[in-house]
Amino acid sequence: MNQEKRLEDLLPAVDYQRIFNDEGCRVRGVSYDSRDMDPGQVFVAIRGSDFDGHDFIKDAYDAGACAVVGEEQFNPERHPGTNYVRVKDSRKALAVLSSRFYDDPTEDLFVVGVTGTNGKTTTVHFTRGVLGEQSTDLISTIGSAGVNSLKEPVTTPESPEVHREAFKALRAGKENFVVEVSSHGLAMERVGQVDFDVGIFTNLTRDHLDFHETMKNYGEAKLKLFRNLSQEDVAIVNEDDDFAETITRETVAETISFGLSSSSDVYADRVERTKEGVSFEARTPWGEGYFSLKYFGAYNVYNALPAITVGALRGRDIPELQEVISSSGLLPGRMERVTTAKGADIFIDFAHNPGGLRESLKELNRLYTNVKVIFGCGGQSDRGKRPEMGEIGVSLADEVILTSDNPKSEDPLDIVTEIERGIPRDFNYEVILDRKEAIKVEIDRLGPDDALLIAGKGHERYQVFDDETIEYNDLEYVKRLIQD
Repeated sequence: MNQEKRLEDLLPAVDYQRIFNDEGCRVRGVSYDSRDMDPGQVFVAIRGSDFDGHDFIKDAYDAGACAVVGEEQFNPERHPGTNYVRVKDSRKALAVLSSRFYDDPTEDLFVVGVTGTNGKTTTVHFTRGVLGEQSTDLISTIGSAGVNSLKEPVTTPESPEVHREAFKALRAGKENFVVEVSSHGLAMERVGQVDFDVGIFTNLTRDHLDFHETMKNYGEAKLKLFRNLSQEDVAIVNEDDDFAETITRETVAETISFGLSSSSDVYADRVERTKEGVSFEARTPWGEGYFSLKYFGAYNVYNALPAITVGALRGRDIPELQEVISSSGLLPGRMERVTTAKGADIFIDFAHNPGGLRESLKELNRLYTNVKVIFGCGGQSDRGKRPEMGEIGVSLADEVILTSDNPKSEDPLDIVTEIERGIPRDFNYEVILDRKEAIKVEIDRLGPDDALLIAGKGHERYQVFDDETIEYNDLEYVKRLIQD
């Protein structure tokens, strides 16, 4: 990809205060990481929670940056001999420069953004399916187009990656671009300058309050997607979630509601659950049809309905949508089921917050008489959700084992202690910090027709500790255990 632009052609789109030295350099890329710089790139210094990019400006110059963009005052000693552009907001500048460098690629794509606490990943994959996999690229926690290759990926990467992938999609002849949009991605301008045609809202429950601090701030971050839509765009919102009313009030886009009530524009009727999946009758302004999903749990109806809506808006008829949705394969770590020789069912799920854990356990209780759960909570993340998850676990499961998730720099026992604060004293539960041992112990106890939920890590292929990251996957470990 041999894109090259003149700095002076990129700057008019940026809200900059002053440039020092020469505007005439040739820009060959945009970067926010001095460790990953190529000569000729613009380095944008961003202030983060752990590091300040301004401290690495000299490293960027040494790596061959043709210009540096930052918020701090110009200092000849700190910014020697190369272009320095001062801006009010580095993150917004990063998004603008990235979009302009790649010729504003999202303006020429049909772009769908999916946001919400839970269900985003499944919804984006359903949506990609109805739009056509051959003509659609996506950015998602699972299966992104060329991004999220790190051991611990973020849901929504930084703006240079987003616009680069949109540019590559255009060059490859794609027509559609589907983006899983996290609250961090919205708050930190990672999807800044993305021209969304459709915004989808799944739900809003507690998560990420270590970053947002309050549910109000968390909701405000989600709102950014819908406030930035135009009157020509469409907002597809889950009417069964209380936050939908706020979105409908705050957006100027056309609003289409979905849910399980006939008051919604698109709704599901006659929902039926089995251990193999869920089925329902979809009633839409474009027609009605019976849909059968291979996905466990009625909450996946909420993930399918907005995708059906997008497909219908793009001219797909109901029979086409039925075929695509019904044939959609399972995603890794989303209620993946393994059956033991004794006839017990083990489910691997990414449920890592109160809302996700609650819904998964509620669905299991509808179909099984004896439900067990193993879970922990991630380190260096929302500590307030830990007791909530403890209370949910013991109220909806017959047996509970608390274990480690990704403790990171925290002591795993300290994390479990905070989970325990939500558990009534009269409830029996176990603590087995070694995740593998916890799973082995519970599997050995399973009887016929029992259900075990192993929650929190889902598709992840690693476990993060203070001093190391090890390769590990719940599903692969379970399969090894039951085959031995």
